[in-house]
Amino acid sequence: NCRGSYRVVTDAICALGWQELPQCAVDASVIWVEHSDSTDGLAPLQTMSRIEAFLPYCRKARLATCLNAWVKECPEEFAFAPETWVLPEDASELEAAMSKSKETFIAKPTAGSQGKGILLARKWRDLETLVQKSKVAAEVAARPRITSDYVVQRYFSHPLL
Repeated sequence: NCRGSYRVVTDAICALGWQELPQCAVDASVIWVEHSDSTDGLAPLQTMSRIEAFLPYCRKARLATCLNAWVKECPEEFAFAPETWVLPEDASELEAAMSKSKETFIAKPTAGSQGKGILLARKWRDLETLVQKSKVAAEVAARPRITSDYVVQRYFSHPLL
């Protein structure tokens, strides 16, 4: 148990046989940054996995909301994006789409990963409980969009990856 990540990072450095460099070193291959300008001090060929300003788009619901806006504005350019509903906001539109379809839909929690919380559904009633729980969580939570939203799309059994 540790509150910060410094100990975890130093343990990983040791386990990998790497060397920790002074903070001012610019020839590092990996830089661990916390609570500061995450791009400050990066050399031209160094990359990072997270830029703070874009962190909200790492959540499925926020990204889907933005992509949906772009699909509406530029449908030809964003034809690659599958039709996506964000629950609970788009519940009525999704219910209408599901009532006209025999396809399978996949619901993914916005903050989930590694397949946790995924639900496959063919009928609206399969999602009703999830939608109700999501609505209640959104009303109760201080930061509802962080954990209560779900993204729903038509399920592709053989996606083009």
